[in-house]
Amino acid sequence: MEAGGDTWEPPSVVLTRLYERWGRTHRFAWTGRFWMATHHNPRSHWRSEIEPTPELLEASLRRHHGAPSGPDPENAPLTPEEEWAWRQQGERFKRQWGLTEPGSG
Repeated sequence: MEAGGDTWEPPSVVLTRLYERWGRTHRFAWTGRFWMATHHNPRSHWRSEIEPTPELLEASLRRHHGAPSGPDPENAPLTPEEEWAWRQQGERFKRQWGLTEPGSG
């Protein structure tokens, strides 16, 4: 998420990724400002998580519930949407700062 509160990728993409990793044990929601996770088991020792970014939400889930059964976020391959978001961010950075890759000109 950018400092202005704009997300780098659509919430639907993030929700899909969260459900792939944690969907067996949790359900998720994006409030427009916060990411929420609720454990399916009402007797879970730590049932709800609320964080401002998906990264913090996953860190909180790992801290309270251990590693997910899905792919490790740090090693998971990027989805096409994530690739596009990274490219867009790079282009925006180049326009804003006028920088190019080393050796490109």
